[in-house]
Amino acid sequence: MTLPRERVWALKNTRTFLLSLIDAKATKRIPSAIRTEAYRCLKHYPWDMHVETLLIDPLERNMEIELLIGQVEQWHQDRNLIDGATDKDQVMKLLQEMGELSDNVCKGKDIRDDLGDMMVVMINIMKRNNITMEECLAVAYDDIKDRKGVMIDGIFVKESDI
Repeated sequence: MTLPRERVWALKNTRTFLLSLIDAKATKRIPSAIRTEAYRCLKHYPWDMHVETLLIDPLERNMEIELLIGQVEQWHQDRNLIDGATDKDQVMKLLQEMGELSDNVCKGKDIRDDLGDMMVVMINIMKRNNITMEECLAVAYDDIKDRKGVMIDGIFVKESDI
């Protein structure tokens, strides 16, 4: 079975391949008919930002996320991080991971691993407290959905704090 992220990877790499076909300097021996056809294919080809939404069925994406969460929970169990640690320990770990995120944001580096590490720690805390990510997001959204405020120096400040 092909996973959604594998389909996304294939489509993004196909775009790169088609771009190389139309680049006469990169691919010197390609017949002009093939270059023309590659150009025609690219004319309506989805941009990278649209690829994932086109290829991944929301139900399938949800199943993949549930699988990953389950794998992370099992990883925690296998290392005794649920029963052998405390919420306080995990919050300290979360702060450490946030420091790494801050460092990489300031340096303009890739932050996916940092955000993923923070999610791994938060999944530990959620598992320990028998709550789900959906519950946490629902509570947070309910809290912010009607919030009004202004941007000050790139930070959203609640109307009640002004």
